Amino acid sequence: MDLCHLTEAYGFVWLHGEGSQRVYGRANVREVLVFQPGKNGQAKPYQVKQLLILIERYRLEA
Repeated sequence: MDLCHLTEAYGFVWLHGEGSQRVYGRANVREVLVFQPGKNGQAKPYQVKQLLILIERYRLEA
């Protein structure tokens, strides 16, 4: 499962994006997530960490 699908599984929705950049948000979560593919189209480690922090901080469930 790629990072965008995982993000959507936790209730985030795609807000907008230009080119390869994708911005996700969720009701009741003040932060937004901004993803850009890294090498070979894989998620960058800091982007995965940002998602995990928000899941833990807001006690989100998939």
